[in-house]
Amino acid sequence: MSFLSDARSTVEDRLIPNLESHLDQKVGGGDKFYVRRKLFREDVDKQDQIFLSLTDSDASTTLREKDLLGHDNYVVLGMSGAGKSALSIHTAVRACRRFLEEDNAPLPVFLELGTEVNQGNDQAIRNALQRASHGLFERALQEHKPGLHLIVDALDELLRYERRMMTPLDTVLMDLGRKANLQLLLTTRRSQWRESDWKSHLLHDAEIYHVDEAGRYEYRQILDDDEEWSDFYDACKSRGLDDLLDIPFDGFDLAFRFRSGEELPLSRREHLNQRIDERLHKNDGGISASVSTSRLRELARLLASVMSFDKKNSFTENEVVDALCGIALADVDMEATGDEVERLLASRLFKTVQSDAEPEYAFDHFLYREALAAECLTGLSLRKQRLLLCVQLDGYERVAAIHRG
Repeated sequence: MSFLSDARSTVEDRLIPNLESHLDQKVGGGDKFYVRRKLFREDVDKQDQIFLSLTDSDASTTLREKDLLGHDNYVVLGMSGAGKSALSIHTAVRACRRFLEEDNAPLPVFLELGTEVNQGNDQAIRNALQRASHGLFERALQEHKPGLHLIVDALDELLRYERRMMTPLDTVLMDLGRKANLQLLLTTRRSQWRESDWKSHLLHDAEIYHVDEAGRYEYRQILDDDEEWSDFYDACKSRGLDDLLDIPFDGFDLAFRFRSGEELPLSRREHLNQRIDERLHKNDGGISASVSTSRLRELARLLASVMSFDKKNSFTENEVVDALCGIALADVDMEATGDEVERLLASRLFKTVQSDAEPEYAFDHFLYREALAAECLTGLSLRKQRLLLCVQLDGYERVAAIHRG
């Protein structure tokens, strides 16, 4: 069997279903759908965008998603909740469909960075690419002249504690750039992006855009007309939620709820709590919902705290059992059981991360983990909160000198 026919079979039967399932979980399932995005060039502010649009009709200050399948390399920046991961997954699905239809299309490989590649060497990156492509990565380098379309998500998670991990990724990109035709899309939080840190020409020559803004183009995909949009905005403003409309993670979900006739929450905390409880209630594993949502939420809070103070962002089921079954706090009636952990990890609050060994689990979105971990900190004094939050730093950097001891 030729590489093209073999690869197309794998892409159609395995890659696309996995990516679509991942995207469905990201957007929330049910009657919710992926909202296409408009990207803005990073080095152009709003005033310049208006000026350029009036003086030069060809000025490239914005980018539509479909253009990410062009031949350029792109870096997409954004704050937490901007929709970077959903954008990268959706782009990967479209790249897969293009590969099925066009003989000269590059093989798409979607790689979500995280602790499974945090081994300090470039071989871990290559192994992750081989695993993500279901064994097609190395073959494509040798047998597919159109090359690869590498879609790399969550660079910020890889660098969250160890910026040195940038070096092996950079080495792999430089090597791939020399050996094969390579098209690249990289997403990361803006705080973790410094172009000067990279040696690969793929990143130095990349077009840099951001998805921090959501406006009429996006919301009109959810709300049918101007009147509905106006009613929705007024409802958000009356509750003090209008600032959340700039954050796709919050704003899109609020718009879908309004569209379906639901009563909107009164605060962002209420909204986030509602979403967490809904995801805990749902599970994709066919496991009986015999554990209460409140019990699952308590276990999720504890696990979020453990994950926040560990350099791993995903754990095996056995590691979760070990972590939760050894915790005894005043507000926990009893230690977690194996059945409770199984039900927790089957909920839509978590996603499955494939590894070389057994599957690992991570929170579906960092904001869920951060919100739940914050709940565990609220009962502590501000000084103890700082001690915990600085626990990853070297000793002398953890606490100001006047507070040491």
